[in-house]
Amino acid sequence: MHKQIARALLTAACVAVTPLALGAPAQAVQGQASPAAGRSGAVTARPAALTALTGQVRDGQPLQAGHGTHIVVPGGLPAVRGAEVSVPRLGLRTTTDSAGEFAFRHIRVSPRASYTLIVTRKGFGRWQESRIRLIPGDPAQVYVELHSSPVTLQAPRPLRQHVNGPPARRTGTAVSAGCAANSSGWTSQTEQPALIRVYITGFHGATDEGDIIDYDFSFYEQHVLPNEWISSWDEPALEAGSVAVRDYAWYFVVNGSKGTGYGNPNPCSYDVDDSTGYQDFDPWAPTYDSTNTAVNDTGYYLYTHGSSIPETSYNSGSESDACGQDDGVSGTGVMSQWGTQACAQAGDTWQQILSTYYGLDLSVYGSRTPAVATDKFGNVFAFWENQNAELEEAYYSAASNSWNGPIEVDGGIGPLASSPAVATGPQSSGGYAYQYVFWRGANGDLKEALWNGSWQGPNDLGDGPLSSAPTAGVDGSGNEYVFWKTSTGNLEETAWNGSSWSSQHPVNGGMGPLGSAPAVAVAANGDQYVFWGGTNGDLYEAFWNGSSWTGPTDRGDGTLGSPPTAGVDGSGNEYVFWESGTGNLEETAWNGSSWGAAHAVNGGMGPLGSAPAVAVAPGGDQYVVWKGTGEADLWKAGWNGSAWTGPADLGYGQLG
Repeated sequence: MHKQIARALLTAACVAVTPLALGAPAQAVQGQASPAAGRSGAVTARPAALTALTGQVRDGQPLQAGHGTHIVVPGGLPAVRGAEVSVPRLGLRTTTDSAGEFAFRHIRVSPRASYTLIVTRKGFGRWQESRIRLIPGDPAQVYVELHSSPVTLQAPRPLRQHVNGPPARRTGTAVSAGCAANSSGWTSQTEQPALIRVYITGFHGATDEGDIIDYDFSFYEQHVLPNEWISSWDEPALEAGSVAVRDYAWYFVVNGSKGTGYGNPNPCSYDVDDSTGYQDFDPWAPTYDSTNTAVNDTGYYLYTHGSSIPETSYNSGSESDACGQDDGVSGTGVMSQWGTQACAQAGDTWQQILSTYYGLDLSVYGSRTPAVATDKFGNVFAFWENQNAELEEAYYSAASNSWNGPIEVDGGIGPLASSPAVATGPQSSGGYAYQYVFWRGANGDLKEALWNGSWQGPNDLGDGPLSSAPTAGVDGSGNEYVFWKTSTGNLEETAWNGSSWSSQHPVNGGMGPLGSAPAVAVAANGDQYVFWGGTNGDLYEAFWNGSSWTGPTDRGDGTLGSPPTAGVDGSGNEYVFWESGTGNLEETAWNGSSWGAAHAVNGGMGPLGSAPAVAVAPGGDQYVVWKGTGEADLWKAGWNGSAWTGPADLGYGQLG
């Protein structure tokens, strides 16, 4: 539903497995993809021979200075405006816009042909990439990085690969070629890493051979999957592959690299290399709508063994593999790429495919954070995702001085694919403020439900895809502001002005890269304070003062162990909380003239089982909630102007 229409309607009313094998099936080399099939296994027709080619062009020169330390690709590189982009064989030519983006749409291509993309811009070397395959009905995207010297590349042709054997490490013990530590210090197996450090081997002929480059984690996933699975395969096969790719990458971010067969870099300085010794990662190779959608749609799921992420093995297998077989062998704990397609054509979902091959536990990762808001009556509203991925609520009634719940919102709204965000407006019904709840839908879009005396929605606002949970605030006039992290790591926004939603757009032309989901606090006058964890682990802020954006500014507090949460009181004082690296509740605050030093709340409140959420009343009272450990109940703590109370287990659970 178009978002303006949606709002109009609302206002009217298991053992550890061996490391993976890499490479897509051999048939991908000849371009012989299997026909598309529905979940029932019936073959369905592909769209007509029309497709699109879009992309972004970035200035890669900063990576050459000191090997690009602390630059997260692509969001940390400047966009290149005015670059000339052409596909000579198709007679196409255009220039990039201010965001460095270009698009060729409604182009007719041959499914067996390959094409060359050329990008030029004064002050840069010429970029030429040949052997790009454009697929009818499955639009492609290309990432281009201009350097001082010319760059000539060929899009890769995936090769059949076998499982690489046991990892070159023992748990907790450094061995030859491997590293028992990790490069970034990232240890969370519930909050997705913001980045992954890739050693560039030259496997794809890259000009950065020998460098270690930080890539946005979602960007990495999107540029592995189409090199490993055939993009024209059935959706469940691609989705199963995307989860395997995610697990494998995350495993090495947490546990450290297993070394490389290329050169002699310090194995503790990177997570993976770009070769098929890990996963076939090529940032220059085209991605496709089909594979990107699979990554986005499963973006909040992974497989776990107990509470740990396993090393998910897979190989290309054989075209003759039946569902559940790997190279003709059943029960190996190794996923066959061709086998996943056989499962999909037999009608299996991606969840069933993963269970068939791995038999582990599908988890909604991210220790979903509850959301909390307060209103002018002193009521407090807490929302969370329950075990069925539906929206659940409990609320404190100031009139009765009691908590009520848990309540399935409107009988069961969902499924949620992220933590929810809630904000209350100035309007009210029956002594309770209107409540606006947002989340990322299973399709990656921004979703909303509204309580204005009764529940309305859920509605797909059409914005997306989101690469984080959204965050939301409402000002004193009832205008709504929603922010999220994009797949390129930038801060994105949409807003409701009382009559219509704005088009989604990057904040201030492209603010980032973000290392976590953002958090917004909105003042009654419409000032907006946005916080996030930086890629260096520090607390960052940007704010809107009614006429312009300021920032981003590194506040220096950290290292954050979770995304932050923020609130603002009636005097404009700001309060920011997060989970520390030791699992406790941490805080810093702005008192109108200066920031306080970051400190543990009340001497050390925790352990937290999720990131915290805060609601701040106009008078400065603060209500903090989080998911507990163990039984995963809803917990709370509060500041009443003079002292902290809690932590207290409200008994509502289990939270998803």
